[in-house]
Amino acid sequence: MFACYFVRVDRQIYYRKMKRKVSQQAKATKVISTDLDVKKSMPRVRTQKS
Repeated sequence: MFACYFVRVDRQIYYRKMKRKVSQQAKATKVISTDLDVKKSMPRVRTQKS
């Protein structure tokens, strides 16, 4: 039996949600690495706090 059966969640919805979560984490990792690369290449550039 699947855990989805006991929680009463459709398997398709569960796996779609998991895929979306992995995709969002991948995008966040890419943004953070790009940000760190920019900070390394331009260390003296500062921004104002809003």
